[in-house]
Amino acid sequence: MSEQYNSLGAKTKSVDQALKYTEGDIEKAKAMVSGQFLDLVAVKGKFIVPSYPCSGMFVMFVNTLKEYIPAVLNVATSKTALFDKVRIFDDWKVFMSDINSYSRSDEVLDSTELGEYLAGSSGDSAIYSSLLENDLDTLTKIMSDLVRSCYDTKDIQCHIDLNKTSSLALEMAGIILDIPRDEQAAAEPEKKEAAIPAVEDKRVKEIEAEAKYIVGGSIIVSPVSGKDINNIDAGEMINVLLTGKDPVTKKLISVLNAQREDGTIAPVKGRVKGKIPLEKSGYILYALVAKGVLAKIIEEENVKIQLHGSSRQEMAKVKNDSKVILLVAVLFGLILLGAFVIMLIM
Repeated sequence: MSEQYNSLGAKTKSVDQALKYTEGDIEKAKAMVSGQFLDLVAVKGKFIVPSYPCSGMFVMFVNTLKEYIPAVLNVATSKTALFDKVRIFDDWKVFMSDINSYSRSDEVLDSTELGEYLAGSSGDSAIYSSLLENDLDTLTKIMSDLVRSCYDTKDIQCHIDLNKTSSLALEMAGIILDIPRDEQAAAEPEKKEAAIPAVEDKRVKEIEAEAKYIVGGSIIVSPVSGKDINNIDAGEMINVLLTGKDPVTKKLISVLNAQREDGTIAPVKGRVKGKIPLEKSGYILYALVAKGVLAKIIEEENVKIQLHGSSRQEMAKVKNDSKVILLVAVLFGLILLGAFVIMLIM
């Protein structure tokens, strides 16, 4: 009986996870858990650039229903042997494992730009139409052109294959998905922020409309040397702690190297974009923490906020104060020594 309960609990948890990929549609979420609703296509590819020389592989996950690319994994090496070793018809999970393996080799090259080229192709409607039509020839040409543009050469070969999968399967495999902000909002309609005056609603919408993603955050309170939240102005740099557990926040923490070795999250730099007063007391602060990403901070108390760099300034001040104290102590010691010498002479 306990095994049945555990199984039911695991399935319920999986359905909850799937809801954020189905706009809160419970039936689609259940179908995704059972493998009946596959919202992604894994575009697996391997390529070789003989003149470079280099070879590499990638897997680009494409949501053909909503037309966006939630994740890209890729690797490139300084040897051309990878092209012959990789089996293009392997399942995407095997492909992902190969990418991770080659990423740890001594021959690995920086392939960040390639990943950006692939992720940046989300606006190319030809990708989605060729996937819907299962037009592998057209898709191969598109992917070849992307690799060719990245390495700025015509001398390439590129082979691709496709697998259908789901956003939930990617999450279960530990892949962080880049979900558009409107998709996140649709998946979590029950989450409400603190009430704000109706007169400020327009300003909130204006600020949030400027960002691609909105993530949760909090300020670092600094009662002694911080700046009062009432006096914080747009453009000031503050320390922001990213508090969300969503895929976008996890990816941001990774990109900003904000996770410490012990697993805790370090604050990141944020530039204040706006400050909206709450109905009773406190403010909603918006801080730009990365290109297109705003941290939304709700602080209901009138506190003092730690400005970015202030902690280092405080440490420098402590060091300077310590030097002054040490110098005064040395001078005082020399004076006593001099007085003692004079007494002996007399």
